[in-house]
Amino acid sequence: MRHFTTLTDTGLRLGEMLNLNKRNFRNEGELVVTKKNNAKTKTITRSIPYTAEMRELRDRFMGQNHDGPLYPAALGGAWSNANAASATLNTVLTKGIKAIGVDDDEGFRVHDLRHTFAYLTAKAGADLGDLQLLMGHSDISMTMRYRGFILSRARTYVSSLRVAS
Repeated sequence: MRHFTTLTDTGLRLGEMLNLNKRNFRNEGELVVTKKNNAKTKTITRSIPYTAEMRELRDRFMGQNHDGPLYPAALGGAWSNANAASATLNTVLTKGIKAIGVDDDEGFRVHDLRHTFAYLTAKAGADLGDLQLLMGHSDISMTMRYRGFILSRARTYVSSLRVAS
């Protein structure tokens, strides 16, 4: 489902994904997302490079003859709130996970796809600063919680250490 691919390929927050429209795809090679934290802070803009899947999605979406949201609600307009979308997408995700035979004892949620983005991006070699920027975190400690521990990188680092003799 495109919703889930978008979340794992971009690391967007669900509310950000629900607000995507043609203006977010204005740059050729990246998705541009803006967020205003509150009335007292400035607007923060971040750019997320396209994966092949996101490039295909952009091409299809930009070819459509409407200016509405990329992911409209059931009646075609914007979602009224992220909670309703989250509940709907969590139900679809749970059914999909069960359909492919994965044990769902942990209770997968749509938000877990943002964590998946962070983990996979870090595992591919992005450092914490890159990841912080891509995810739109103001505090690096939040990024560290999303990224998780990547054993393969830790092993490579430790095995390369030289013991002083």
